[in-house]
Amino acid sequence: MSNTIALYPLPTSPSAETQPEEDPSVSARLQLLQNNYEDYGVRRTVEGVLVVHDHGHPHIFTLQIANDLFKLPGDYLKPGEDELEGLKAR
Repeated sequence: MSNTIALYPLPTSPSAETQPEEDPSVSARLQLLQNNYEDYGVRRTVEGVLVVHDHGHPHIFTLQIANDLFKLPGDYLKPGEDELEGLKAR
């Protein structure tokens, strides 16, 4: 198993469009979380801190998911999925 993670220069980094929220209401989100907990148990997540250098200055790479909401790259892990493999997949 290789622990190498591909790195890209900042101008050619893969990017994605901002995705809309699945369920905009708080009550719907809480109900979804409750149902998922009953079905799968504790939800595990993985997030990575990516430091990029642009114009000689370090920057933390984040994803913008709403007008004023940012998050680190990562996602939920599938049941039994290894943290490093899950981070590489995301």
